[in-house]
Amino acid sequence: MAAPAAHLAAPLWDPPSTLTVRCGVRATDGAAFARRVAALAHGLRQAGLRAGDRVAVMTGPLPGGDLAPFPSDAAFAALLAAAAAGGVACPLACRAPAGDLGAMLRLLQARFLVVAPPAGALAAAAVVASRAVSDDAGPPTHGLPAGPAEPKIVWLDGWAGDEGGDPPSGCLRAARWLASTPPPSLPLASAPGDAAAIVFTSGSSGAPKGALLTHAGIRFQSDTKIAFLGLTPLLDAVALVPAPLSHVGGLSMAAAALAVGAGVAFPVGGWPRAAPLAALEAARATHLSIVSAMAVDLAAAAGGRGAGGTLGRVRAALVGAGPPPPAATLRAALPAAAVHTAYGLTEAGSSVLWGRVPSGAGAAPSAAAGGAPAGRPPPGADAAVAVALSDAPFTWRPAAPGEVGELLTRGPHVFAGYWRDEGATAAALAPPASRVGPTPLPPSPHPWLRTRDAAVADAAGTVWVLGRGGDAIRVGGETVHGARVEAALARAAGVAAAAVVAVPDARLGAVPGALVSLERGVVWRGPVAAGEAAPPVAGCGTPLSLASLRRAAADAGLPTVALPRLAVATWRGLPTRGTLGKVDRAAVAEAVVAATAHARL
Repeated sequence: MAAPAAHLAAPLWDPPSTLTVRCGVRATDGAAFARRVAALAHGLRQAGLRAGDRVAVMTGPLPGGDLAPFPSDAAFAALLAAAAAGGVACPLACRAPAGDLGAMLRLLQARFLVVAPPAGALAAAAVVASRAVSDDAGPPTHGLPAGPAEPKIVWLDGWAGDEGGDPPSGCLRAARWLASTPPPSLPLASAPGDAAAIVFTSGSSGAPKGALLTHAGIRFQSDTKIAFLGLTPLLDAVALVPAPLSHVGGLSMAAAALAVGAGVAFPVGGWPRAAPLAALEAARATHLSIVSAMAVDLAAAAGGRGAGGTLGRVRAALVGAGPPPPAATLRAALPAAAVHTAYGLTEAGSSVLWGRVPSGAGAAPSAAAGGAPAGRPPPGADAAVAVALSDAPFTWRPAAPGEVGELLTRGPHVFAGYWRDEGATAAALAPPASRVGPTPLPPSPHPWLRTRDAAVADAAGTVWVLGRGGDAIRVGGETVHGARVEAALARAAGVAAAAVVAVPDARLGAVPGALVSLERGVVWRGPVAAGEAAPPVAGCGTPLSLASLRRAAADAGLPTVALPRLAVATWRGLPTRGTLGKVDRAAVAEAVVAATAHARL
């Protein structure tokens, strides 16, 4: 019997000899890994898993930032086993607050919660928190069955042999499943509606919601990454996955390496910000999927050493989860690699637009467009910049080149909808007939996903994302897109990164305020972040100031209304939140307001 090609766990049906799964120095060959996934899947079925039941899995890294060891390879196996058994895999982040985890468990109605011993206390706190949550969400959606109010805990012991920790009373012990002889064969059952996983959104635009991804959608994203990054089982290819499996980018990259039969490697305790080269060297990484903050860490660690050694081994990298750093930073971080940038979101299963960073000096991105990143949809997917004509129902026309609109995407990658939230699903997905225009697009069975993000396309069809829906700043009745200002400031000499937020203004309502992270040794004439002093320098270049930043932004093509009215410097990097180093805009706003109370244009 042939395995269903699009199933998330299908590559384990007959794993190639090139497949390995690593966590730190621990390596498991493909055949052994497949046997373990099969044992876990069989155990879940024997314990009462039904088709479409949700299986929550605690995924690392652990909270605290101390790089405590976490078996991400075991968590990956549990997610694959849940899908193989006909369930829906639901990765949960260990670093999420217990209250948030409790709310997620209550929403999921998960039948099982799979917990590796290092996360035992966190899981117990999450279960307790779930009991205090009022479940006022809608009924089960997408043809999936209802589940219990509280999950049964599966203690994921027996994986590494040195887990430690005391299993909770009454839990199921995965070690017994893993020790079963002879090992069971791998099932490849499917949940109703091809449901594969529920991944929670980051909550950047409100409370996190569960995005239901399909096997076909995940496989589309895997095939796209394989093609763009040149992933291959040959030449000892190893994809390092430092992003958590609870993040759609981490899950997608791990699935892509699995699908092609390459090596999959996880850092043993999350991304080592202070020593990232060690993680690359331990994994013998040839391919990376990282976020912008990780690229900055690599550039700092590289120290201009060039394309030799560890960095020279990396052949391709994907940088996403926010505006990318300047091209010079990316080239310093990954001097021998083909570097791609991507715009994506959870509801699209990962990347929607792909761009390529020039390997040499290259032409600068269009200053008139601004924003980040620039890119086009992959083959098999569509993207459009839409100008809304009506909201109820939503209808739209294609924007003209240079005209700002909302970014839409459609294709196999688009999610099935939000779990137990039909209203939010209806607002996010627009039928093909919603488009109004003289030139019909090729027919497609897939709806349009509304990203709620502002974008603009040039005459060649390249799309620029101007900012997340909540990043727009209304200045005296005019709209300023924060990402466009950030991109202009980041291109200024001496600026490593910039974040722009709305600062209240009595006359205009709001004005753009910037927190700029400066390179070491750059002199700043102006306010600095609280608790920070300018580092000692020895006459390093021309001092920067608000006035010089405004000139640089104007030279980059920004209109006067978009120029920052306030600017604060830091040499510590931009404040971040969550596990992926996304900019903490609330902290940026607080820093800008506090440091510029008496200094604004």
